Amino acid sequence: MSEADRKTWAQRLKTFDIGLGELISTILIGAATLLSAWCGYQSTQWAAINDDHDTKGLAALQRSVEYSIIGNQKFGLEASLFAQFLDAYHSGDKQLAEFVYNRFPDNLKRATDLWLQSKPLKNPHAPRSPFVTSVYEVPARKEADKAMKESTQHSALGDEATDNANSFVFVSVLFTTVLFLASIATKMTSKILEEALLGFSLVFFVLSLGSLMTLPLA
Repeated sequence: MSEADRKTWAQRLKTFDIGLGELISTILIGAATLLSAWCGYQSTQWAAINDDHDTKGLAALQRSVEYSIIGNQKFGLEASLFAQFLDAYHSGDKQLAEFVYNRFPDNLKRATDLWLQSKPLKNPHAPRSPFVTSVYEVPARKEADKAMKESTQHSALGDEATDNANSFVFVSVLFTTVLFLASIATKMTSKILEEALLGFSLVFFVLSLGSLMTLPLA
């Protein structure tokens, strides 16, 4: 390569020479801008997931309330039927007792049979009523409990999604701090201040990136 060629290449390299500090600042600004935007996107996605869980949780809670009302109404009706049966049973009116018994729903019949088998009038350890036996259940109440558990699960998942969204917002703020420090670093007339600000920028960038790596993606 001739001397003229060497001078030409040296001039070209000098044209693109922006300094090490400015190069680091440019890289940090570009990376922090991109990652901050990514954090904003993830935060929005987690917020949408939270909204979805809130909607499903409220729907499950509404079903739970509806089933509870139905279950309580059915329990009240069955308790009234059993009270009529018990009154006839104690008074010795077998015909009326049988009439009422035949109108029991299946779950109450099974519970009453088990209760009578325990000889409640003679056995002090017998169940106090058919309603506390192991075979008695109100299906609507079971559905109410199931819906309430579903609502609780959606509430917990929604809270988790909110925490994730807030975490991404926090990391986005850290990257914004990197942007600010890296932007003003090259504007400093003092080389010491420039290097100090770039150093802080690098520290914040590493901390921000480390925090980002620990967060779950939506």
